[in-house]
Amino acid sequence: MSHPALLRRLRAVPLALLGAALAASCGPSRPEIERFHTSGRVDPRDFPDVPAVVLLDRTELTFTFAAEMGRPYAASLHTRRIQILRPEALDLARVMIPFDDRSRILYVQAKRITQDGEMIPMADDRAVDMMRFKSGSVAAKLYDDKGYKLTKVSGVEVGDVMEVSYLRVYRDPRWVDPIRVSGPLPVVRGEVVVDHPVTYDVDFRVTKLGRTADVKPTRIPTRVKGPEDTGEGVRGTRHVFLFENERALFDEPWQPEVAALATQVHVQLKGYTLQNKRYVGFRNFDDVAAWYRELTAGKTSPDGTVSSTVVGLGGKGGTKRQKLKRVQQFLQNEIKDVPTFLNLAALPARGPGDIINAKFGDSKDQASLGLAMLAEMGIGAFPVLVSRVGTFAAVPDLATPAPFNHVILAVPSGGRYSYIDPATPFLPTGRLPGALQGQRGLLVTPTGAELVDLPEDPPGANRSVLNYDLAVNKEGIASGQVRVELDGLFAQAAREALFWDPENATARIATLLAPSEKKGMVWREVLAVGGEKAKDPDKTLKLQVVLAPGEIGQQRGPGFTVTVEKIVGRPFPFLWREVRYTPLVFPFRFVENTRVTLSMPPTYGIDALPQEASRESSYVNFRFRWAIANGELFYNRETTVDVRELLVTDYIDLRRPVVTVWSALAEPLAVVTGGFRGENYGSDPF
Repeated sequence: MSHPALLRRLRAVPLALLGAALAASCGPSRPEIERFHTSGRVDPRDFPDVPAVVLLDRTELTFTFAAEMGRPYAASLHTRRIQILRPEALDLARVMIPFDDRSRILYVQAKRITQDGEMIPMADDRAVDMMRFKSGSVAAKLYDDKGYKLTKVSGVEVGDVMEVSYLRVYRDPRWVDPIRVSGPLPVVRGEVVVDHPVTYDVDFRVTKLGRTADVKPTRIPTRVKGPEDTGEGVRGTRHVFLFENERALFDEPWQPEVAALATQVHVQLKGYTLQNKRYVGFRNFDDVAAWYRELTAGKTSPDGTVSSTVVGLGGKGGTKRQKLKRVQQFLQNEIKDVPTFLNLAALPARGPGDIINAKFGDSKDQASLGLAMLAEMGIGAFPVLVSRVGTFAAVPDLATPAPFNHVILAVPSGGRYSYIDPATPFLPTGRLPGALQGQRGLLVTPTGAELVDLPEDPPGANRSVLNYDLAVNKEGIASGQVRVELDGLFAQAAREALFWDPENATARIATLLAPSEKKGMVWREVLAVGGEKAKDPDKTLKLQVVLAPGEIGQQRGPGFTVTVEKIVGRPFPFLWREVRYTPLVFPFRFVENTRVTLSMPPTYGIDALPQEASRESSYVNFRFRWAIANGELFYNRETTVDVRELLVTDYIDLRRPVVTVWSALAEPLAVVTGGFRGENYGSDPF
């Protein structure tokens, strides 16, 4: 029997039957939980910065056979033991265990260990199924399935140890989710054990902080039960990974998700022998592409709903770019995204008509709809499998579907590709969000696959221009407005805030363009200029910002001071940290120009004008200039950021020039009676 045919038959097996086979193959119907001794506790004084400590995080993954049915599967027994140090950690007693269409949780056990050593087991039937989406929601109706096991360790108090163990079965054993060890809490001891028959070809990678680490397992001969089970099992190998004293991954600004940074073991089944027949898992990315084609089979062809939708969008007429733009805007702005952040097989595939009618869909279904719409217009395109930003560590040489939890479209356009990301609204036509730029994607063709490097924007493609028009009185109180022009991904972020989240738009855009707590002038309201034309993602977005009057200086001697930092804020305020423990990821490369025109009171002028200056590094460049003309003070700063991801070791090279700019912005500028008011330099004082 061919491998795909075997897998189709395996998917058709009721999970109850597979669970029975699992129980027969793995021995007792309940997983045994390791004993805990009170000496295994930690001293809370050794962990002053965290509310709890993981004493043990252990996963034993077994690749084997369902003996009665002669089918392969993988079973994972996970045990997590946590000591509660402070009251804010008591919420950890409520445990949500996710699963999806290709795996099920068969057993959940939990217990509480009190401070005096008493062990209080929870009832076996405490775990209940939970829906993945809110009951009655559009997403729940479209993807009606259970996605979590919920259990609770009752009565947990500060000082107690809580322990949860569960057994998961993967009915498609070719790949399993990465086995995570570390996370937001420190881990005293982490163990990952992988058992498999010698006839299984299993590959491993270990990643730390998102990058491959050279960690090798200890190999031990063992016995693994299978179809030849006589009580002793078949010859196998046990691979043991030990991790001790894994530090907590504290949240730092602009870092990848903890899921990507955590220490984790990636396991890949490349092939196996079953009943004297050789079957293959995922040997290369062509196999991964074949898996995706099977997953979405029959879902990418136009139907009547697609045809009528295309007609409603203007039909098949226009240039290729015009058609691409219509499809892109429909997917991004009309179909709401259902981000599961799990693997692409987590939710069942739905047809294009279902997605159009629901106006909801996960990325693979949105991509299938896009392929159908483009085909209806006579345009060919390919799905590209990627990872949502920071959700998985990159393991480039391990061919597996595990890290792929997002799908975009690649449309051939004059020797290159234009891209559609269905999940990000208001993107310029053919462009990608910063989160996906520079990633390695898997382009799925009708017969194979191609690894592609997704393009990265140069800084000039994402531009922001802020013109502050202000007047200041003798008390150092300024009033006025800001005229803003945005292009590229700056404009995308602002449009999303304005048109999808208007209640919070002003705060979001102020944080995007002037992120600082040092400002004396508050952004009161942000208004789009141009009416409906402001929604066009390929046009420059123009905004008008109303500022609340604010103090930008202080009384001093015969005049007052002006501090530019109180007007424009402090760039990259999160760089106050002198050291960093996680990689830094900028949203995108960009160029920013900030200009302030400050009208001084009559008879007042500048005591001394600062000189032009620049600050440069390999990653960020600043240039700021000063001028005065006709009683107006001018300040201009140009900023260029030419980096996407920065390693911890390079953090200081980014921070150093930024700190010097902060010092310049915080330096008071004296405005005095009879001071210099400048000459007439025309329209441009520079």
